[in-house]
Amino acid sequence: MIPDSIPAMGQLKRQEVTLQTCLQATQELAGIDILQAEVNVVVNEPDLQGESPISEEGVWREVTAECCVDLVPFSITFYAHRADRKFAPIQYRCLRVSPLKTAHEAELAKSVLPGLRKPSDAVEVRIRKELVWRFRRVMLPDC
Repeated sequence: MIPDSIPAMGQLKRQEVTLQTCLQATQELAGIDILQAEVNVVVNEPDLQGESPISEEGVWREVTAECCVDLVPFSITFYAHRADRKFAPIQYRCLRVSPLKTAHEAELAKSVLPGLRKPSDAVEVRIRKELVWRFRRVMLPDC
């Protein structure tokens, strides 16, 4: 559904600056590098692939990002929905985390990442996994 009113250019610029600041703060706190990101507004309701539907009217966005944690690249994709009411929370659907290198596919399949629902949870798990790997490299020298 296309909204009746279109925001002013100045409002969009301020929103862009705010989102960029939030992104930079998140990157610094999480230790994640976002190599490339793309956000698209979805005109029709997306195919949720068996996940629970959202009945409220609102705006759907499709988010795709290529990220890197401790030199391990992966991509994350999901849909975000915000209802057309004040203070409506963002609801996430179809979160997918996939490695960019085939060598990491088996590791990802055994992890909890495929079962997560929020992008922040997926990034947190990925960061913790990298910290464990780094700890093992430091504490378990080659024999």
